[in-house]
Amino acid sequence: MKKLTVCFLAMAFLFVSGTTFAQDFFADHYVGLSLGGAINTDWNAKRTGMEMDATSKVGFAVSGAFGTKLANHKNFRPELAIGFHSSKLNEVKNIKPAAAAAFIEKKLDGATKSFNCMANAYYDIPVNSQFIPFVMAGIGMSRNNFDITIKLKDGTKQAAKDNWTSFAFQVGGGVGIAINKQLSVDLAAKYFKATGDKTVQKITYTPGATINATAGIRYTF
Repeated sequence: MKKLTVCFLAMAFLFVSGTTFAQDFFADHYVGLSLGGAINTDWNAKRTGMEMDATSKVGFAVSGAFGTKLANHKNFRPELAIGFHSSKLNEVKNIKPAAAAAFIEKKLDGATKSFNCMANAYYDIPVNSQFIPFVMAGIGMSRNNFDITIKLKDGTKQAAKDNWTSFAFQVGGGVGIAINKQLSVDLAAKYFKATGDKTVQKITYTPGATINATAGIRYTF
């Protein structure tokens, strides 16, 4: 949690610097808010002699950002963002050994979540249009959480719940639609991946990636 606190402090510093001594280096500043859906790739659960994947339902994603354009390169936008996405678990598949599938219920209970703070870089592709495509990449920290219950056909359950902080990265792209000089609508898709595994009760859980498809607004000042 301390690493995420550092991220908040960095965001506050960027805001202050953007309004004082860095005015000659930075040009326009902006704030943004995005909402949308989160699609997880499969999580993996592994223990000695057994392995399975966990699928997820479509979840939701939300993020807020503060960024700025470089004074001499206005197509580049450095940005600090905080985000959250969550998805409910759906079912298990790819159970190994195959014989173990006879003892495990297909339906899963639980959810996966990520609260993250990212340093992003955007490049707005120069076009003579109000529809401005962009590409982006970012790195940061993610606070990962999972709560999973595996049901056995004899009526027993095995539950695990934990969280950890890890390095994360994302890449993506989209299009910004200029409504006027200050307001834009952003449509974006981003591939987000938190690294690292977590072992609970001798079972090692490996998170999948998340594709966040969002729509948002960006206000420039």
